[in-house]
Amino acid sequence: MNFLLLGLALFFLIFLVMVFGQIILSLMTIGFFYGPYYVGSDQIRIKNILSLAKLTKNDHLIDLGTGDGRIVIAAAQTGARATGIEINPIYYCRARHALKKHHLSPPQAQVIWGDFWEKDLSAYSVVVVYGIGYIMSRLAKKLQKELKPGTKVISVYFKFPDWQMLKQKGDIRYYQIPDSLPKKPIN
Repeated sequence: MNFLLLGLALFFLIFLVMVFGQIILSLMTIGFFYGPYYVGSDQIRIKNILSLAKLTKNDHLIDLGTGDGRIVIAAAQTGARATGIEINPIYYCRARHALKKHHLSPPQAQVIWGDFWEKDLSAYSVVVVYGIGYIMSRLAKKLQKELKPGTKVISVYFKFPDWQMLKQKGDIRYYQIPDSLPKKPIN
C-alpha cells in the first residue's frame, strides 16, 4: 500500500514539474526573448503543413520559431533540406537533441539559435511560421522584402492580414510570394 501511495505521489510530482516547466519555458520566451509562447504542432498539423508545402529534394524549408524541432524533422524526412531558428536557448537545445535522436544533421537538417527578425530569409524556398497575431503584419513585410517570387509560405493558425490565402487545410494556411511586388525606388 505504501509503495502504491509513493508511486502515485511521484507520478503527481513529475506531472506538476512537467506542466509548470512548460509554463515557465513559455513565460521565458515571452518575457526574455519577446517571442510568442510555445505550442507544439501536433501530427495532424504537421501532416497538413507537409501536404500544402509539397516539398521536393530541391526545397529548403525554414521553420521560424522551431520550438522542439518537430517540423524540421518531418520536413527533413521528406528529403528536403530543413532549418529551424529558435530564440529560446532551452528550446534550441531541445530541438538539437531531437535532430540528433532522429540521426539528422547538416546540411539535411539543422537548428540555428537566433532571432528570425535578424536572419536573412532569401535562401529559403519554403517558410513555416506558427507565430501570433500581433507579429503577422510585420512578418509579412519582412517576407515580401526578402523572399523570392514563388516562395511558399505556410502559416499555422494565424493569418497574414493583407495576403491572399491560396489553400487551407484545417488551421494551416498556404500563401505564395507573387511574381511581382511593389518595389521601393532605389535612392
